[in-house]
Amino acid sequence: MNRKILYLFILLLFVNIVQGATIRGSVYSFDLEERNNTIISVNSEPLQTIVSKDGTYSFDLDLGSYVIGASYYDEGGLKETTKESIEIKKQGTFILDLILFPYLGDEEELLEDIDENIDDSYFEAKINYFDIVIVVVIFAIVIFIIYFTIKNKKSMKEVKQKVEETSEKIEKVNVSDLADDILEFIKKEGNRVTQKDIRNEFPLSEAKISLVISELESKKIVKRIKKGRGNIIVLN
Repeated sequence: MNRKILYLFILLLFVNIVQGATIRGSVYSFDLEERNNTIISVNSEPLQTIVSKDGTYSFDLDLGSYVIGASYYDEGGLKETTKESIEIKKQGTFILDLILFPYLGDEEELLEDIDENIDDSYFEAKINYFDIVIVVVIFAIVIFIIYFTIKNKKSMKEVKQKVEETSEKIEKVNVSDLADDILEFIKKEGNRVTQKDIRNEFPLSEAKISLVISELESKKIVKRIKKGRGNIIVLN
C-alpha cells in the first residue's frame, strides 16, 4: 500500500514537472532604469503576487495563458503600471521583462473599459458604410465633371462659331471701307496706279490689298494689268 502511494506521488510530481514553466524577468521604468519596490502579480489559480525589492520576479506556472501586471507606488499613490499577456505552450524557463508606463489615473481606466466593451463589428459596419459613401461621392463628382465638360465644350463651340461669324461681318465691313479709300486714291492718281503704290499708301498686308482689288475687279470697277513683277490697277 505504501508503495502504491509512493508511485502515485512520483507520478503526480512528474506530471507537474512536465506541464510547468518558469517565467522570470526584470522590471524597468519608462526610461529603462531598473525599478525597485514594485508589486508584481499574475492571474494564475490561485492568484500570485510578490513585492520585488530588487526589481526582479519569478513565477512557476502551468501551461496556459496569463496576464502579468506590475505596479509602482510612492507616497502619492500609484505612479507607474503595466500589463503583459503571455501564453505558455511548453515547459522551460522564459524571460519576460516588464516596462512600466506612467499611470494616467481615471482616464486610463476609462480607456481600458472602452476597449473591453466596444464591439469590433460596430467599427467594421461603420467602416464599410463610410467606404460606400466615399465611393458614391467620388462617382457623383466624376459624373458632374463629365457633364459640365461636355456642356462647356458645346458652349465653347457655339461661342467660337459666333465669333467667326462676327469676324466675317467685320471683315466685310473693313474690306468695303478700304475699297472706297483705294478707289479715291486711284482717282486722285489719275485713274492709274501700281499695286505697290497702293501698298505704300495703305500700310496693310499684300493679301489684304490683293483681296480688296480682287473684289473691285469682280465688280468691274477696276482692271488689273500684269507688268513685270508687279500689277497696274486701272480704273474702268
